[in-house]
Amino acid sequence: ASFLANKDGTSPLYLAVEAGNVSLVRAMLNRPGNKIQGKTSTLASQLEGRKSLLHAALKAKNTDVLNVILNDDPSLVNERDEEGRTCLSVGASMGYYKGICKLLDRSTKSVYECDKDGSFPIHMAVEKGHLKVVKEILKRCPDSKELVNKQGQNMLH
Repeated sequence: ASFLANKDGTSPLYLAVEAGNVSLVRAMLNRPGNKIQGKTSTLASQLEGRKSLLHAALKAKNTDVLNVILNDDPSLVNERDEEGRTCLSVGASMGYYKGICKLLDRSTKSVYECDKDGSFPIHMAVEKGHLKVVKEILKRCPDSKELVNKQGQNMLH
């Protein structure tokens, strides 16, 4: 029942993430009946087409919940939300330094993935003036300074 969404696509698990309730999120993820046809079902497959848990954890600025979700299903680090934004783009746009560090610790793949609007996470951070986030992305992925958005602009334009 933790994964059953209402008409707006919001599940009880999503609401627990949004509220930052670490113990409830952990309990919901560790529920019995995690197997489908004898195989362990990943969190990603159970949430396909629904609101993104990682994006909600980022918006709530809760690294504990972020860790619980990523420990349950590490593949979600590269997930996109219903608007096509990567987790890293959302964190970079918000200037959520601790969150983007947690994501980058797990994977730098999304540094090189643009959103539907053609912007990369580094562009989002620069646009919003989040210098600490920009420095962290550049430290881990120095060549990201060369990424150009769909207008042909790098991070300096």
